[in-house]
Amino acid sequence: MKILIVDDNEELAENLGELLEDEGHQVALEASSAPAERLCARACEFDLALLDICLGKEDGVDLAARLQAVCPTIRVALMTAYTDESHRARALAVGPVLAKPVPLDDLLSLLQ
Repeated sequence: MKILIVDDNEELAENLGELLEDEGHQVALEASSAPAERLCARACEFDLALLDICLGKEDGVDLAARLQAVCPTIRVALMTAYTDESHRARALAVGPVLAKPVPLDDLLSLLQ
């Protein structure tokens, strides 16, 4: 599976990417929305996008809509370290929401 991870916490994104690569997946990492959008617009090749809900001043839920507009087949899951229910409810309308740090079992369940 080809997976795009977009998270402004680069260390967390790298660790998550390594876990996924160890499971046999191809992973691309981006720290913000603009490069992720360009990557998807250039070639709609990702099966799944794992997006942080809070990307600094950017919003992962809005990014999900833009990615799906240029790549309608991409599945989206959102990640958050926050427990704010308003963020979570809005994100659940887009796809599953994973708590950070993402437990490997939760991640593997999502990929099945």
